[in-house]
Amino acid sequence: MKAHWLAPVLSFGCLATAVGISAPARAQGPVQSDNQYAEPVDELGEKPEPMEADADGRYPMRVRGAFGKGIQFRAADDNFSVEMRARAQVRAISLTPAEDGEATSTDVMIRRLRLLIGGQVFSRQVTYYLQLAFAPRDLEPDLVVPMFDAFMTWHASRAFNLRVGQMMVPFDRHRIISSSSFQLVDRSIVVTELNLDRDLGVQFYSNDLLGDDGRLSYQVGVFAGNGRNRLSREPGFLATARLQVAPFGRFDDFVESDHNFSESPKLAFAVAAGYNHRTHRERSTTGAVLEDETLNYAHLMADAIFKYRGFSFLAEWLLRQNTERSGVGGAPRPAVSNARDATGFFGQAGYLFLGEFEVAARVGHLLPTTEHRGDGLQQVTEFGGGLSWYFMKHNLKVQADYFVFLEGDALTPRHQLRLETQVYF
Repeated sequence: MKAHWLAPVLSFGCLATAVGISAPARAQGPVQSDNQYAEPVDELGEKPEPMEADADGRYPMRVRGAFGKGIQFRAADDNFSVEMRARAQVRAISLTPAEDGEATSTDVMIRRLRLLIGGQVFSRQVTYYLQLAFAPRDLEPDLVVPMFDAFMTWHASRAFNLRVGQMMVPFDRHRIISSSSFQLVDRSIVVTELNLDRDLGVQFYSNDLLGDDGRLSYQVGVFAGNGRNRLSREPGFLATARLQVAPFGRFDDFVESDHNFSESPKLAFAVAAGYNHRTHRERSTTGAVLEDETLNYAHLMADAIFKYRGFSFLAEWLLRQNTERSGVGGAPRPAVSNARDATGFFGQAGYLFLGEFEVAARVGHLLPTTEHRGDGLQQVTEFGGGLSWYFMKHNLKVQADYFVFLEGDALTPRHQLRLETQVYF
């Protein structure tokens, strides 16, 4: 990562700190919510009176826990805490025709199995967050490493938070929303193809830049550009910026369903841009590793979410475009690029009734934008819907959905039926 890219970013951080330094800092509970931009859970008050340490230098711990909230250990002097949660998603899926050419394939799998560990160090203004994944579909075939998230956050002020480590790249809402908080079984195919996933880097953000009930928020990040658990073989970077406006004030905009049954309309819309310079990944931060080529990708995104009285609506538009490609180590450029240039959009809506049931539907379209396409990239239209039964909101739920995918220029249909249950301790 070149130093001249860090200078303006750090300067912006210093300015944001100066603007918001008078605002009270608040610490968020990174494990209580899967939303990495969750609202702070409590004001920073006075610390408890110091207590004497044991002979080995450790302090007594306060312990609390509940189903769906995990377990928390907090030092009596309030300088250290550990919180732990775990979740599992068990999925049955039937696909017709199957990807291997068979008429139908049916599988039962542990789709996701996650362990989350977080807390604070030194004070409530400094938090840490770890997420480990153990399900086979969570691991990359050529790099079986379970680390998903590993970052620390300094909650300096209302207008400025600093985060360092491996984290979700701040780009589109549907990818930032945790897989534990969906109203359908999984994400849109558009986001699966065009999102920016996790990466190693530094991020500045605020949930409430102007102190007006969260109406304006931002995230700015600089990352290595090759995705999670990867080392860069050549100099490169990924820079992103996201700006969000919530005209009616803050709400749970990183959860798809309206479980709070909002008494007044809630709306948030955002735009984001990114540039990935010299990535070795076919899909920018994910996908196949390119051995003889690097890609320069430009990313654009716009999204919106609306909630009112149990009704929710989410929509996104995304674009990924290769701006230039180059051979590794000065080698000649390949005749055909592996770039997966594409654009896409989707919209989904849901309605929660009787407090625990929800019906939802989604329509999406993915369209390659260049003649030379990466392996397997083709236009796809998706449409379908599903039903969710929330026993304890997203902590204990059962979901089923059915989708039809029209693939390629011939619009070949593929049918998908899924049933999933989630337990979140």
